Amino acid sequence: MDFAADNDLRIIDCKELFERTRRQSTKASQPNAFCWHKPSKKKTRRRKKHRPKPPPPNSILREIPPEDTSTAFAALSVLRSALTDISKFTEQINTIQRPAGYRLLGIFEEGKHNAVAVCGFREACNLASGRHIHIDDIVTLPQSRRKGYASRLLAEVRKNRRGNGRDQNPPQRPCQSRPRRCAPPVFQKRLRNLRISFPLRS
Repeated sequence: MDFAADNDLRIIDCKELFERTRRQSTKASQPNAFCWHKPSKKKTRRRKKHRPKPPPPNSILREIPPEDTSTAFAALSVLRSALTDISKFTEQINTIQRPAGYRLLGIFEEGKHNAVAVCGFREACNLASGRHIHIDDIVTLPQSRRKGYASRLLAEVRKNRRGNGRDQNPPQRPCQSRPRRCAPPVFQKRLRNLRISFPLRS
């Protein structure tokens, strides 16, 4: 009785076993030539082409006279939510603030009666900043933003400063006063950014 033949036992040389193992490992490391799946490609994000912004519509920047004060109500009511009555607004601007030196600049788009951007400023004098132009209000209607209107208004205020013959010294850092403590945190940053002054030193 052959025990090895009955139990399917074979005597394998150690060297032959090593060669067989090495061949199996090399075959496993080689890529499968009969792979039906396409190799996966890395997805590359396409860079979005920079689309230039459409040019703003024809607009006119001019000073708002007392008889047209109501045209600034729509924009200023966005900034000052307490403004609800246009007649009281016009009366306060014309009878109280204008005599104190308050002036209004507005940008008017073609086909619109009301100003889409407004800047209210006045000349002031105090011990901290000397004689300067103080900007009380500057705002653009939400649908007309990102068109550079605020920059145009500030540039016009600077031009007005030069027109007064007080441009011997370069503009210094804008003076900012602290916002009111009672204002919500959301509006404190806005108040801080709005209280800007340009020095008018001769």
